[in-house]
Amino acid sequence: MGTCYLANSHNKTISVIDTNTKVVTSTISGTEAAYLTITPDGTKLYVCNIDSNTVSVIDTTSNEVSSTINVGTTPSYMVITPDGKTLYVSNHSGSSIVAIDTASNIATPLSLGLSDGWDVVMGVSPDSKYLYVTNNEWISYDIYPSLLVVDVATNTQIDQVTEFFTGAFAATPTALYVGMIAANPSYNIGGFGVISSFMEMHNGVDQIRTDVYPLIGGPRPWNPYPIAVTPDASYVYATTSNQEIIVIKGDLTEVTTTIPVDGSMLVTPDGQYLYVLSGKALYIIDISSNTIIKTIDLSLYTQLSYDSPINSLAVTLNAPYDVYLFYGYNPGNLTIVIDSVFNVSTIAVGGDSIAMKPSAPAQTRYA
Repeated sequence: MGTCYLANSHNKTISVIDTNTKVVTSTISGTEAAYLTITPDGTKLYVCNIDSNTVSVIDTTSNEVSSTINVGTTPSYMVITPDGKTLYVSNHSGSSIVAIDTASNIATPLSLGLSDGWDVVMGVSPDSKYLYVTNNEWISYDIYPSLLVVDVATNTQIDQVTEFFTGAFAATPTALYVGMIAANPSYNIGGFGVISSFMEMHNGVDQIRTDVYPLIGGPRPWNPYPIAVTPDASYVYATTSNQEIIVIKGDLTEVTTTIPVDGSMLVTPDGQYLYVLSGKALYIIDISSNTIIKTIDLSLYTQLSYDSPINSLAVTLNAPYDVYLFYGYNPGNLTIVIDSVFNVSTIAVGGDSIAMKPSAPAQTRYA
């Protein structure tokens, strides 16, 4: 099936898990083990080192640190282009972004004028041509938050979408979806944007289309995160202020139904199941009917500090698809594994961040 990397920030190690046996095969030291991401081909693992302001590069063949890259103050989030050529790192302090050439490890700061002190979330178009960056500070009624569009080839800003807070991205092979909420109180709506480099132009920028769909006639997302989309773009899922998930057609023209749960979401690569991590429970939803078919009480397997912990949720990249999850405030430092037939087991290591390496060419990953 592949390899799973679990970051243990409490002792600054990374546990390497054989996803077939679910056994720890080795432990990686020498990083601060914060946020993880892996190249699409699985050859390099990147690790944010928040205190030392660096990113570590790990060779996944040897599972050893091969390089350390200076990136800026408090690196907190990373996204890699689907072609694996560029890694983008956002720094919380100063709200800056650095582009790293994955072949040379050369880091280049981007000049975007982001609002200081705000967490930056990023997404990349499926063809690796465009980076999308949230700039969510609302300065005044005249200066609204925006979604910035960056040309990956030049690492320069070429466009922006204004007046919407953006909070989450979800991708298919042909489009990048973004959850939005209107910054102008008079709008009083939530909505979605669809960004695809295979669609028509927007604001004179070739091959970019950015449209906002307010979902008129149905429930509307309040906070624009989390969201999820099936690989074939049949359905988009979004949480609402009513603590439920609305199910929207992939073309964003109709809300088809609602599901009475909300939380962190994950769709399996085969598009069969939606997993929702909410409080002390994991809900498994059959996408063909969009109904809950199983509820797993997580408190049976590990102690939880409170109902809404920080969590990590990931799925293996090759079938059969197993789901790994971890509670950031889990005092037992256990990672819970739900296999493809919903059996539950635990691994006695933490998983503050989780990255998956396939054992064979996997379904294409999109950031």
